[in-house]
Amino acid sequence: MGTWSVRGWASVLVTVALGTAVSMAGSSIVFAPTAAASDDVVKVPVSFEVTNSNESKVACTSDGRRYTVRGLIVAPRSALSGDHGALTIYSHGLSYTGQSYFHFTDVPGYDYVTEQAKAGHASLAFDLPGYGASDVVKDGHDICSGSEATIIHQMVGQLRSGRYHADGHDAVSFKKIALAGHSASGLTAQAEAYSFHDIDALIVMAYADQGFSPRLLATTAQTLTRCTLGGEPKKDSPGTTGYAYFGQTDEDYRSEHLYDTDPDVAEAATANRVKNPCGRIGSVAATVASDVALLAAVHVPVLLVYGQNDALFQDNAVGTRRQKAHFVGSGDVTDVFLPGTGHAQTLGRSAPKMRAAVSDWLAARGF
Repeated sequence: MGTWSVRGWASVLVTVALGTAVSMAGSSIVFAPTAAASDDVVKVPVSFEVTNSNESKVACTSDGRRYTVRGLIVAPRSALSGDHGALTIYSHGLSYTGQSYFHFTDVPGYDYVTEQAKAGHASLAFDLPGYGASDVVKDGHDICSGSEATIIHQMVGQLRSGRYHADGHDAVSFKKIALAGHSASGLTAQAEAYSFHDIDALIVMAYADQGFSPRLLATTAQTLTRCTLGGEPKKDSPGTTGYAYFGQTDEDYRSEHLYDTDPDVAEAATANRVKNPCGRIGSVAATVASDVALLAAVHVPVLLVYGQNDALFQDNAVGTRRQKAHFVGSGDVTDVFLPGTGHAQTLGRSAPKMRAAVSDWLAARGF
């Protein structure tokens, strides 16, 4: 597998950030919370058999092996019976699992997918290979943004056909599927959208293809240095290699991800942070370049959600507010800028506003 030098990787990011897209003005959008639906919330453990191959438009390498991806469908009971409608897939960023970000249960009130189910939406939170409950990738260099996009593409097909495993339930099929990605998975979700054209809506949370803060570039350089030296074993997985923390200390994580966060949430989130496959981090530069060239090919509705206090992405004319201009092929692009919100949008005190913004947007588009 080829590797980028730290200097070369950072140079590519800076070049892309400064040399692409036209500037645009954004406006803050604040939504009122949506009333909870009366349906019971159902939680169904699910799994998908996938191949870690790269059939996307991103140039990166993977091992081509079979893996089991595991997650949880959380939905109103009515969404899992009768005429099956819409589902949103939620893919997690670096340092998280699907459980620790979108299905955070350590402190009441921050379980994103359960709150969305109460608002009437069906969701799937899952762990990418190398994370959480999903199969371990023995060498973390052997997965990349392009293969993650291909894995999600396979999951979309299985969700549409009902050909996945649902523990204790029938595996229902879904007619409409939205894909949401947080942080590095925003990058992956975009690549899935323009590579496969198989989703009905795209949501990008806390990610832009420019506006990288000095802190983000420094943390990326530190992480890539560790990865270039081979990386480390995945925690609690003897015999693995090629993994690294993004942000070397707990304090790094808190300062980069958390803003105006309840102390109990901050403590639990910090304890939950995990190492990441090095190939995922090493393929970011190639994916950013593909995004800039290919996001115009996305034709579905797009929602971009940003925190105005994100330590990793800059909220200005050359940062997150420029992202909307890439999606010239979609006639329905909304960007939301949330005050008092950091990078971990589901874990701050402003989380209810963030959930309501996404809920209202989904409801208006039949999800």
